[in-house]
Amino acid sequence: MTQQHTPGPWRSDGTHYNICIRGPNGRNVARVYGKFKDAKTDANTRLILAAPTMLDLLEGFVGSGVEWDGPTNRYVTMQVDRDRLTDAKALIEHIKA
Repeated sequence: MTQQHTPGPWRSDGTHYNICIRGPNGRNVARVYGKFKDAKTDANTRLILAAPTMLDLLEGFVGSGVEWDGPTNRYVTMQVDRDRLTDAKALIEHIKA
C-alpha cells in the first residue's frame, strides 16, 4: 500500500508555544509544542520542515548504488551522485543549525 503525504515545501507559522507546520495548500501537517524561543523547539521545527526534502533525497538514493547489506547490518555505498550527497549534507547542517 502506498501512502500519500502532503507535498513540500512546508512552512511554519505561529508563535510562543504552538507552531503550526503547513503544506502548500495551507492545511496543517503537524504542530510543534514547546517553550518560546527554545533551541529544542526550533530544532524540532526544522526537522519536521525538512521531511519532504529528506524523502526526496532518500528516494534519489534508491537505485543509485546505496544498498542495505543485511548480513553486515550496514549500508554499502557503491557509487553515489556527488550532487545528491552535497544536498544531503547541506540539509543535515541546516537541521542541526
